[in-house]
Amino acid sequence: MGSPDKLIKVLIFAYTDRRFSTLSKVQPNPISLPVNPKEFSQKHRLTSNKTAISSYVVSNPKELKLDFILDGTNTIAGYTYNSDNHAVKEQLAVFMHTVYFKKASEKYPRFLKIKWGDSLAFSGILSDLNLNYTLFEPNGDPLRIEVSATFSSIPSTMKNAEVLHTDWNWEHLVLNDKTKEGLEDILDWIAYRAVFFKEWEMSNKIKPSYFALFHGPPGTGKTLTATLLGKKTNQSVYRVNLSRIISKYIGETEKNLIDVLRFAEKSNSILFFDEADALFGKRTEVGDAHDSYANQEVSYLLHVMENFNGILIFAVKDNIQDPIISQRFQVKVPFLLPNASERYELWQNAIPVNKKLQPKIDLKMLSEKYELSATEIMNVVRFASLKTIKEKEEMISNVLIVKGIRREYEKRN
Repeated sequence: MGSPDKLIKVLIFAYTDRRFSTLSKVQPNPISLPVNPKEFSQKHRLTSNKTAISSYVVSNPKELKLDFILDGTNTIAGYTYNSDNHAVKEQLAVFMHTVYFKKASEKYPRFLKIKWGDSLAFSGILSDLNLNYTLFEPNGDPLRIEVSATFSSIPSTMKNAEVLHTDWNWEHLVLNDKTKEGLEDILDWIAYRAVFFKEWEMSNKIKPSYFALFHGPPGTGKTLTATLLGKKTNQSVYRVNLSRIISKYIGETEKNLIDVLRFAEKSNSILFFDEADALFGKRTEVGDAHDSYANQEVSYLLHVMENFNGILIFAVKDNIQDPIISQRFQVKVPFLLPNASERYELWQNAIPVNKKLQPKIDLKMLSEKYELSATEIMNVVRFASLKTIKEKEEMISNVLIVKGIRREYEKRN
């Protein structure tokens, strides 16, 4: 226990993993709040014990709210930045870069530990942040900001989802015009939804969710495109494991889904439901009571999702023709097998930049002759490159490229 006469500041540690084992490489880390909160509150939630329905257990705090100020008046005793004379906007930048922003190389939003002496210890993520500017310099720079930050615990149900990450960039995508048009609609929603709801006052008329359907055969870039959408807009993308979400027990599916939606909403993440054929394939022509129930369950789950304040992307092999389901999507984005010119671009992007091909390899000829998907082209390059490394050769040979192509065709049979 600390001495009652010693001033102890609130510390916030930023980690890059949910196990809180790797500190993020931001400076400083941890940060201390320049002035301790005037108050903090914790929210607990009672949950039923699965082994004894009649009893209830109290879990760790689900939510923490901190209210404090950032000040530039030099009038507060003990204020951290008084001696260094840091401007308020600089103080805010330190706070935001630690708890809010994440680097492009980091897969997850920041995982945070908040400690204040012996009275407060909380682990979670930033879920809500309000900044109230109250005092200003003559030039308009802020002199005081009232900060209200809410942190949420990390639900164990996120084991039903995994974050997607890629080292590729948006410029690496090779897509046809129809696909680009659909993606532009999604980007418009991300960029202008705040104006749409607040300034145009549409929140009482339009649901907050945005449903996108990615449809096309395997290997056409649905997962990569979803990942890059998140990277381009600085949002994490979580691929949801539908087989774990959908339960045979009534009520369990809804609970699993709501837990995932809550986490994604609080962390400003995009949800990507891969192989969603498993969900929409449950809708059939009504032949008996079981078919009717399956249809009602799918419709109900989509209704639950409509209240999610964010983007949900569903990936399927075939376009959904059911009009009842189709009308729920704001956009349908087709992913087609690439044509010859698109395949040529994919070949060029796939070849290692620091390695040369044997002179007799003609990528244009390969593009015109072999109708491969983007994934199959990457598989060929991976195979040929590894064999080149193994054989200690300086160049990728035509023999290995052709052998890799043959292997991809054999997989289809």
